[in-house]
Amino acid sequence: MIEPSFIGYFGDFFPKEVVGRVTSLTGVGDNLTSMLLMLSTGIVLDRYSYFPVFVVAAAIPLLMIACVVFILGHVRRVEV
Repeated sequence: MIEPSFIGYFGDFFPKEVVGRVTSLTGVGDNLTSMLLMLSTGIVLDRYSYFPVFVVAAAIPLLMIACVVFILGHVRRVEV
């Protein structure tokens, strides 16, 4: 539910010439992140237990919000 509204922000923060590139890069990053999280979850479950997986799963939304606030805090809006 968050991703469609998040993608809508690109038009507000980036110039029209680069919105397509930025959106495609975020799609690639999203898929790579998903694959790495699935792989790391399997590794942690094999070696430890479910507790570290649940802790990290609870922290991921907080880390995502912190990254968005950090990145968007440094982006200057370009008036066209």
